[in-house]
Amino acid sequence: MICLGGLVVTNANAISQGTNGDVIVEERDGNICFRIESYTEWKPSMFPRRLKRFDVDAGNVVIREIYVFQRSGSTRSWVAVAKQQGVAVKSRDALCYGATPTGFVDEMRPLPLQPTEYTVDLGGIDIETDIKISVMRNFCLVQDQEQLRLACVPQPDTPSPAMQWLRSKWKALFGD
Repeated sequence: MICLGGLVVTNANAISQGTNGDVIVEERDGNICFRIESYTEWKPSMFPRRLKRFDVDAGNVVIREIYVFQRSGSTRSWVAVAKQQGVAVKSRDALCYGATPTGFVDEMRPLPLQPTEYTVDLGGIDIETDIKISVMRNFCLVQDQEQLRLACVPQPDTPSPAMQWLRSKWKALFGD
């Protein structure tokens, strides 16, 4: 977990069940923005398996849904969805909070951001591979002088020692 300004996020899971990647949260010109660089082909399984990682720049990723909500109480802050196909993105492209992309409609108009913890969820598809994409990230904001700033962005959780052991045994038995 990366934290600045003394605000600590507890139990910050960057990748949750049902997601297949991470959102990169960053400040750009005073705005909170979101982008993705890669995702994995996610298939539910009770056994660890090698998942194929895809680079966003190598495919044809289209974002169709943007959800931002406060972590406490899951209060929605902004919801924007594509009217038709969505917006094609590459790793350098950012979607900024409240700036509704062309071709999207606000199902919920953006509320003013507060100094609290948030989760962003971007949904879409890679048209070339036909893999559905759902990428998430938790982040928190703090009040700094007269504006909000990004305070911490938790890093993806590392597997527990038990899961690491299980993966090593699986790999020893069945390979990559």
